[in-house]
Amino acid sequence: MIRIRRILVLSACAFTLILSPASGSPPLEPAACSRVYAERKSNELLALELGRPVYLRARDEGLAVGDLSASDRAAYLRWKQILDDRNRPVDQKDLEIVEKAGRLLSQRKHWDHEESPSCMPVNRRFGLGCALRFASELVLGEYQHRRTALQEIRFAILEVSGRSEYKHKILEFNNAPTTDYADVQEVLSIALGRVAERLELQSRCALRLTPYDSTGYRHSDTDSHDDVPH
Repeated sequence: MIRIRRILVLSACAFTLILSPASGSPPLEPAACSRVYAERKSNELLALELGRPVYLRARDEGLAVGDLSASDRAAYLRWKQILDDRNRPVDQKDLEIVEKAGRLLSQRKHWDHEESPSCMPVNRRFGLGCALRFASELVLGEYQHRRTALQEIRFAILEVSGRSEYKHKILEFNNAPTTDYADVQEVLSIALGRVAERLELQSRCALRLTPYDSTGYRHSDTDSHDDVPH
């Protein structure tokens, strides 16, 4: 409960910040911008950590958002808006994750079109999800399922496949009969380009961060939890 309240307090500062100096104010120094972006990213990762257990409980118990306590509802809605945000800050590690996954899948013969969630590659063959998992573990020392780099992959999958019904987007996209190796490469290319572009914007203090409202969510509190992406 204490940690959830901490997230709510943060909504008044880093979560609501947009990097655009007031008229007549001197521009922020690059070092100051870097700290702001890093703090926002750290706060988002904490909010995702707090919100996921709430989502899982709501899903498993069949609860609607309105059935949750005020603190759980705020944690869940914050979690969901962060996942839906297409303008989250990135860092060099996000870029490295996508690059390393791309290298693991640099040749068609290394792509596994029927990957398992257990991620046990055979003969150095990886599906998209397992390539991202191994890349994340190499870069971070752990796998962060909702890290910005992974969310950019999910957004790219939606664009390339045109299918929003995937419950587990990366795994189901990779294993779909209609997915080809070229589609996987296109997804990686789109995600890599967006992460690189955002890094460049951040280097110039030019990335405008999405403002969150007081609840961390812009849609109706009566929305179902069922539309949360996987």
